[in-house]
Amino acid sequence: MEEKILISILRLTQEKNRFLMKNLVEETLISKNLIKKHLQTFLEKGLLNKSGKFFTVSSTQKFMVVVEALKHGIPIDVLSKYLTWKDFEHTVQNILENLGYDTLIHQRLKFNGKTYEVDVVAFYGEIVLCIDCKHWKHGLKGKILQHIVENHLAKANILLKNIKKIGEKAGKKFVNKPKILPMIICLTETQPKIFDGVPVVPILKLKSFLEGFYGYLDQLRILKSG
Repeated sequence: MEEKILISILRLTQEKNRFLMKNLVEETLISKNLIKKHLQTFLEKGLLNKSGKFFTVSSTQKFMVVVEALKHGIPIDVLSKYLTWKDFEHTVQNILENLGYDTLIHQRLKFNGKTYEVDVVAFYGEIVLCIDCKHWKHGLKGKILQHIVENHLAKANILLKNIKKIGEKAGKKFVNKPKILPMIICLTETQPKIFDGVPVVPILKLKSFLEGFYGYLDQLRILKSG
């Protein structure tokens, strides 16, 4: 029953970030009393907020609802269609900021007459994460992954050339030369892996990866100026 309610919340908040209790009752055909009980549990878990008669869901909370649904065995490829790329990027940003990173999103870089965009740039001391968010239902592998990594490395090198200017946007002044770490964050449920020195990290593993990646920096592609 709870998984049905979670899916319905995701469906109701696809276009708007709020819904009424009666919307959920109509969507699920579950009694009002049971819906009320589950909504109270979700409020206590921080999955929802309440504003007057409306229940509201932020981008990060929507991802928390997805995680809760995963615990009930609902496949990620079913759930991913309810998450927009914006929800995904804002969730990544929120995870990073909760770990003490300063972040910028959608940074446009110009090089040789072309414009490139980095989804998320995150700063922690002299470490700068250059992040490409891949909101894909299926895993990244083979030639597809190789192409994605090559393109992202090119953007990371352009970011390196513009790092002082981008850093100023985030109020960062580097005491030491910054180190750019290209990273790809995906939606699928896999273990983190390293492809050509670039970590490919599922968003569900992002927090644990960032808390421990200093232990194997020697395996990663670190870009430095000079």
